[in-house]
Amino acid sequence: MSEKRSVQQQLLAALKNVEPVPKHHNSQGYPYRSADDIVNSLNPVLRAENLFFTTENLSVVEEYIPQAYGGKGAMSSTVINKYTWHGEDGSTLVNVVPGSALDNGDKGVAKAMT
Repeated sequence: MSEKRSVQQQLLAALKNVEPVPKHHNSQGYPYRSADDIVNSLNPVLRAENLFFTTENLSVVEEYIPQAYGGKGAMSSTVINKYTWHGEDGSTLVNVVPGSALDNGDKGVAKAMT
């Protein structure tokens, strides 16, 4: 029976197999990679290492900014998320990450989380 690895050992093993994700979208007038592109690229690597993380929203604040987008208005969304990586041996690694976005529709929080 093999020994269970710590979350740090698993992350190091996974990082050896992560490839750059190309920017192949251009619908916004500039090249970019989508959140789906990144998730689809990382999933096989994380699965191969039996590695996963959980997410918790610690804070979500939204504020309407009437002067944004030339006076059309938009929602400013600010989030603080906690990501907890879980190792085979029960160890964890916690990252707390802020994010913000401005959106004139209903996607501000999702944008801030990415």
